[in-house]
Amino acid sequence: MRYFKYIVGILILIIGIQLIGGCAANTTDKITDSNEKTIAERGNLLIYTDKRFEFSVAFPKEWNYEIESAWEASEEVEASPDGGIQIFVKNNPEDSIRVFGQGGKMGLPLNTYERKDFETSDGRSGSLYTEESGGRKDIWLLLEGDFKGPAVVIGASVKVSNECYDETREQIIEILKSIQA
Repeated sequence: MRYFKYIVGILILIIGIQLIGGCAANTTDKITDSNEKTIAERGNLLIYTDKRFEFSVAFPKEWNYEIESAWEASEEVEASPDGGIQIFVKNNPEDSIRVFGQGGKMGLPLNTYERKDFETSDGRSGSLYTEESGGRKDIWLLLEGDFKGPAVVIGASVKVSNECYDETREQIIEILKSIQA
């Protein structure tokens, strides 16, 4: 009986750690991160909203995702210049779409990429840059215009195998078109 309190205490501690760790690792739950980033369900889609950079994106609710953490500046560390969400196409961590807001200019070596005009569903213009190399597609979407909030750039980066792109091309384009800023 004497050890019973200790065993119960350890079990409670282990269960608490599992619950906290499990919630952080489970990226399919609806979560809120300091009211800055939210996930809402609409039919067969999840809608990610980033209130810091003031954009949203819709994606299939059966696909896993990871919300990127941003941090404020401190005496030791500069503030996070960007933030967003990484969506794993068909739940494969090797195939992903990252949608982000960024507070500074981007320096991308896009001179070897094929460029096309792009327009989101809500009418925002942008440029879609595509390159294929080593059996993979590398796609960048950079939206144009003045954005609300601190964002200088709102965009997306798609990094998928050619096979994945061929299977999910329409879904990927719909995700990119769903970005609202």
